[in-house]
Amino acid sequence: MNPRKKHYLLSNRSAEKLGIGLYLFKFFREIIAFSLSAIFLVLSFCPDFCTIQAKSTSAITEQKRAKDYKDKALHAIYHNRNAIAIRYLKKSLSLFAEDPQISELLALAYLREDKVKEAVLWLERSKQGDVASFYREIGHPFQQTASYKSVRLAIVDSPYPFYPLVEVNIKGRSFLFLVDTGSSTSLVDKQLAQEIGVQGRSPLKLVLSSGNKTQGLLCAIESISLGPLFVKNVPALIVSQLHQKPYARGYNFQGVLGMDLLSRFNLLIDYPNRVINLLKKDIAAEDIVAKGSKMVAEIPFFLNPQGLIFLKGKCRLKEFLFLFDTGSRDYPMEFSKELVQALKPSQGSLDDPLSCVTLGCLQIKGLRGDSTPLSLEMPTLEKIPFGGIIGNSLLHRYKLFFDFQRMVLRLFL
Repeated sequence: MNPRKKHYLLSNRSAEKLGIGLYLFKFFREIIAFSLSAIFLVLSFCPDFCTIQAKSTSAITEQKRAKDYKDKALHAIYHNRNAIAIRYLKKSLSLFAEDPQISELLALAYLREDKVKEAVLWLERSKQGDVASFYREIGHPFQQTASYKSVRLAIVDSPYPFYPLVEVNIKGRSFLFLVDTGSSTSLVDKQLAQEIGVQGRSPLKLVLSSGNKTQGLLCAIESISLGPLFVKNVPALIVSQLHQKPYARGYNFQGVLGMDLLSRFNLLIDYPNRVINLLKKDIAAEDIVAKGSKMVAEIPFFLNPQGLIFLKGKCRLKEFLFLFDTGSRDYPMEFSKELVQALKPSQGSLDDPLSCVTLGCLQIKGLRGDSTPLSLEMPTLEKIPFGGIIGNSLLHRYKLFFDFQRMVLRLFL
């Protein structure tokens, strides 16, 4: 082949390749330009696209932080650290203001701290205007008018086994009241309210430890005498009928001392000696329990938002919270449906998981109990499930010292 012709053919092929390359370059340049134009067009129609996406991510993060603060606040409430709870609840509210439960929890925490003005504000925000008006009117609940170290109240002998019934004095008259750790607030019978001239104001619902609900009228008892101690402006709920048994005339109690009053003291329930002591919170168990008594167990306990006592216990190495209720019926325990379901024995097994409960280092065997329909309306501590109710007869051999500063129950023999 002619060298010139070969060179010419090579040059044509190079030109063809160069032409194809230029064409592809122009083609991709047009695609890139079109894509950029499309993106610019979308952004021109939605200038806040990036901002909206950033806000959405930020909102999710803030909700998570708000929930974390709320969980920390609930943990503090259960440990009776109310000032800490208030701080976390306000942080949660600043991030996520749409949670109505926070206002209610703030009101409860402020009431525990005796800060009534602040509690009234949050009661109003939680749409409980009637209750807010009640506390605004009475001003300073639970005022104590005498200096004391320990107030000793005898448990009245009655046909009710193990019930801690005590005498209280209202307007110069004696009445039987039940010391009831299973009631969040004090109660008075309707007939008693009429006798002492107390009128109810705001209707409220109360959940009983049986799981039943009752309705009453909120009132304030001007003064209750507990031995030498006078407590003024005691909030209470007027109910139609407290506890009437035809065979127990003269022993039917007319009122209940609830946890909103009892938790303001350290509490000693001495079942063997039939005595209840209300003590200042700086008084230790050793200062009041008789010499020679031996401590056999120390059990951590918690106060739920309503102020009820929950003991931490175990069944088959699983943790549960048990409501300690001195107003419960005579059998020792009522097991929740959650516990029964969680510990249901395998088919054909002879082992009864409910026959043994551990409280601290105390192991209680041979239990037989009923089931309770009671359900907790507030979340439990650290998602520990509700195990049931402990009644008086389970621990009636012991002296029970409830230390509300250290949040421990000490059992003595």
